[in-house]
Amino acid sequence: MIKKQRHVRTRKGFTLIEVVTTLFIVGLLVVLIYPNVFSIRKMAEEKQQTVLLNTLQNQVNMYRITHNDTDRQDITLSTLMNSGYLTSAQVQQMGRAHFEIKGDRVVIQGK
Repeated sequence: MIKKQRHVRTRKGFTLIEVVTTLFIVGLLVVLIYPNVFSIRKMAEEKQQTVLLNTLQNQVNMYRITHNDTDRQDITLSTLMNSGYLTSAQVQQMGRAHFEIKGDRVVIQGK
């Protein structure tokens, strides 16, 4: 009896169907996940601005209380920085968020 040898062929790569299927699944996941990530980022930026506004307002109030400022003189950023109530990083964030101090209130510029 003569034994026939079978040659088993090993694959050295992916088939076109496997690659296309993988790309389709990855693309589908990106389409489903990207809008959620974008909305979460936007919500986080809004929360950050609200927290920054509250922090700045608290610093203005603390300055008034500490210095017994009953005259309600205008407080400037340089006054708060020189007194140690604001850091330069906070002032930079304030500029990016378009906040300004009017009287004793922190407001968005133009309002």
